[in-house]
Amino acid sequence: MTKRVKHVITLLLMLSFMFMLVNAEAKTSKKSKTTKKPVEKKTEEIKVVEKTAQDTILVQFSNSKITKKDLNDRIAKIPPMYQSRYKTIDGQKQVLDAMVQEELFYLEAIAQGYDKKPETIDNINKSLKPIINEKYYQKELAANVKLTDNDYAKFYEENKNQFMVPPSLKIKHLQVNTQGAADSVQTLINEGKSFDDLISVYSTNKYSKDKKGIITNIRHNQYITGIGKDKELDDLIFAKPVDENQIVSAHTESGFHFFQKLEHKAESYKAFDEVKNDIASQLKFKEEQKAYTALIEELKKQYQITIDEEYVDKTDFLSLHPDQFSRIVVNSSEPSLVYDSKRTFDLLRNRYQMEKINVQDPKIRKSAVNKDVEASLLYHHAILKGFDKQIADDAEVIQTKRTVILRSLYQAEIMDKATVSEDEIKKYYEDNKNFFAEKPYREIRQFSFKTEKEANKYRKKVEKMVKKGQEEKIIALLKKVSVSTDKDGLLSPVYNNGIMPTYGTDQEYNKKAMEIKEKETSTVFKNMRGEFVFFYLVKDVPEKEKTLEELRLTIENNSRRKKATDIFEAKVKEYREKFAVKENYDNLKTQVSVSELFDMAETAQKQNNYREAVHYYDQIIKDYANGRDDYKAWFMKAFVYAEDLKDNNKALQLYQEMLVKWPQGELNESAKFMIETLNGEKDPAMILGE
Repeated sequence: MTKRVKHVITLLLMLSFMFMLVNAEAKTSKKSKTTKKPVEKKTEEIKVVEKTAQDTILVQFSNSKITKKDLNDRIAKIPPMYQSRYKTIDGQKQVLDAMVQEELFYLEAIAQGYDKKPETIDNINKSLKPIINEKYYQKELAANVKLTDNDYAKFYEENKNQFMVPPSLKIKHLQVNTQGAADSVQTLINEGKSFDDLISVYSTNKYSKDKKGIITNIRHNQYITGIGKDKELDDLIFAKPVDENQIVSAHTESGFHFFQKLEHKAESYKAFDEVKNDIASQLKFKEEQKAYTALIEELKKQYQITIDEEYVDKTDFLSLHPDQFSRIVVNSSEPSLVYDSKRTFDLLRNRYQMEKINVQDPKIRKSAVNKDVEASLLYHHAILKGFDKQIADDAEVIQTKRTVILRSLYQAEIMDKATVSEDEIKKYYEDNKNFFAEKPYREIRQFSFKTEKEANKYRKKVEKMVKKGQEEKIIALLKKVSVSTDKDGLLSPVYNNGIMPTYGTDQEYNKKAMEIKEKETSTVFKNMRGEFVFFYLVKDVPEKEKTLEELRLTIENNSRRKKATDIFEAKVKEYREKFAVKENYDNLKTQVSVSELFDMAETAQKQNNYREAVHYYDQIIKDYANGRDDYKAWFMKAFVYAEDLKDNNKALQLYQEMLVKWPQGELNESAKFMIETLNGEKDPAMILGE
């Protein structure tokens, strides 16, 4: 065993031991807490305390506030997998900072009357339209659909084929391409040779060979995974009995096959209880659609909707001239339901830009128009019934209105002012054109072999061909003799960065690739994978500067984004003073237990997210300064810097500070050991022999 291997084993053992200690301590702590006699409190008192905590003001503005409840509600909207990191004190501050900025811009928007501007109100209504429609559909249509178990059972019996599980077979397979190879394999089978060994040596089917011959999920549909369409072979496999001792041979259109039939699951039907919920969802949706279609048809008659289908069918609306925008496409007795060509143009353009649908296709165009008319009918119907007022206090409705108002102010105060002049674009280009230049690179063609002798043998032939420029002959030879023929041996792009395409970091190989000259063939050498290779230069591509016109849009966007950020930060500062922001972050408390933080750190390490692991250890050190949890977190943080981030100086500093901060501790000996190791005073492998 090498010292390096022993070193790694030692550190892994120490790491596992550390997490074991941490988790055991956390569980013991939890257990000891549960054994304490509970303090009796009245339910009413508990509710009052909880309500008071939720009402705690975290940020105060001149005319509004952000409470603990507001913060918790916002964190609850974050995807569950990410919520834990925002329940730490630092995480809560990040969320609060974003909430403060949002509130500041909202207060300014209200102060400037953006909520009352006709354009903003129109945009609010457009944004609320799909929300109101969906909520009306759920409350007034979907909620009225009533189905019973008898309905589900009846559907199950009448549509049992929908729940059929097709037959499934499993075989062990060997394939060859010629009669001679098939005869050789059959002879070896007759001699009692291991079928597994024969597969590994003779099979030409890469798919089944890579799976040690196993092919599963053969469904008797004339198609076999890894082989392709082959009805004759498919029928033969199904006809044979399961017998692991019998090897069947067959010559079909796809080649010469040998197989053992290992498993045969007959077709079956899923039980009713297994599919009941799926049936319920299917039937409910079907009944909802019936009710929806009936309502739409009724509304079409009520508002005398007529669609000029012929005009929609033949007109490319995105190519219309503004002079043609007045043509009526959808007519109605209700003016708000009338679509002229301009409204249709806007509809199709938005669908094309947002959803990338092909509005050039007449069928798709018709469908888009019809669906939008239906949505407009449902929206108009819901508004007439006062449904928008019924859901005025709905959180999604409130947030949507707020978002549109915020967007209106942001556009006017930030984006519209973040303009970039032609002179600024030119200056940015001159200052940064080297950054945008395409880096020089090389393309090489590599021959690879298992032995050095074989590589040297073919190198002489290739060297002559390279000097004569016989590319076609070189490629033909490579396909015939090289171990690796992927992309005809071409490795590209090869940059001067110590990395080789396909192979990864290989400083020596990269250096050779950078130094070789045109018409030269490299010597034979062993690469990082242990292959014997040689190569020659195919192409040397010099650095290429991009023109201003090629980069204009990128430069303009980058410059505008930078200006928008600067304006935004200035506005935040201005609005903080205007609305008298007072932050009470001392009221924040971590919502994550120490054991959860240790688990999150461990998970981050396993996923190679080492900086994130350090972040969690820092949270423990900060939030659980009890001389136990922070002590262990400090050690683990130092360990991550030493072993994962390879920052020995930082690791040494942390270990040394740890010994000063905690002179007595169960991990101090380990810390001293790590200090000696990092200083090169002790070989970690020695611990295994002590």
